Amino acid sequence: MKYLSVSMIFIGTLMGAGFVSGRECAVFFAGSGLAGAFIAGTVSGLGALAFMLLGTDPENELFPGRRYIPRTVIKIQSALFLTATFALGEALGNQLFSLPCGGILTAAVAFPLSRAESGIYKAVTAVFVPATVIVALIIAVNIDSEWIIYGDGLNMLPVGYAAMNVLIPAMTVSKYTFDFGVKDKIIVSALIAVLTGAVIYIYINCIRGAEHTLLPAPENAPDAFGETLLLIMLGTGSFTSAAAAIKTGASDSVEATAMTAAALVGAGLGFGFITEYLYPVMSYIALTLTVVASVRAVIKLKSPCKKECDLI
Repeated sequence: MKYLSVSMIFIGTLMGAGFVSGRECAVFFAGSGLAGAFIAGTVSGLGALAFMLLGTDPENELFPGRRYIPRTVIKIQSALFLTATFALGEALGNQLFSLPCGGILTAAVAFPLSRAESGIYKAVTAVFVPATVIVALIIAVNIDSEWIIYGDGLNMLPVGYAAMNVLIPAMTVSKYTFDFGVKDKIIVSALIAVLTGAVIYIYINCIRGAEHTLLPAPENAPDAFGETLLLIMLGTGSFTSAAAAIKTGASDSVEATAMTAAALVGAGLGFGFITEYLYPVMSYIALTLTVVASVRAVIKLKSPCKKECDLI
């Protein structure tokens, strides 16, 4: 059960409003189908494993003696991630529900959630992840079309998506696995890979044919799962991912407040601008740190045993 709960934390952090709406799945995965979902899940699992193996303080392990380097980069990545989440929250609120101030509402809930005890965040994701997957399944089953198996062909978009989004979820789960042994962390990473791929595949089929819209639109949901439930689902996705970004990037409440305010201002650029210009930057940042983390994790495993060996 402990493995599953940590995996849910990863997915709950990954599944922001863009993911839950179907927008990101349509853009990054609609052309690659099951294979793309499998690739993204594998990259996510390996990325999570690299950061978990670094231990309780992955930032210091990334560049020993130069913690300020990864700390600065992670702050920037978290701020960009938060900006994108607020911008998409605003776009979704307006487009799907004619609800203004979606970004501000997201910030109002995410900020206190980020300052709350870790157990509260864990409890929220334990409820949110299964609920959103169930709703997506119901929507997918009720859309009159066959499920995608292979899509139109493989491309690098699933890798780019996983690279862009793996950093903050991986940093988050590393804090929950400090007392796990190496074998335990491998099991968690395998679960993350399988569940992330499965969730992506479900969502591909939930939003297929809607590459240029923000879905699941309320009209595609069964009556019993109408606008209210979808609004809660989308909002919760924004809250959990935004809270994780604040928690990862900010060292204290002052930094958290400043980051949230800056992200709200940046969200004014619009989600289209952020997708075109910020997403590539976020991908390169996350991919670079994940590669460094993987190298450092291998070095750490090959080094003489320290206290970590007691956990194996």
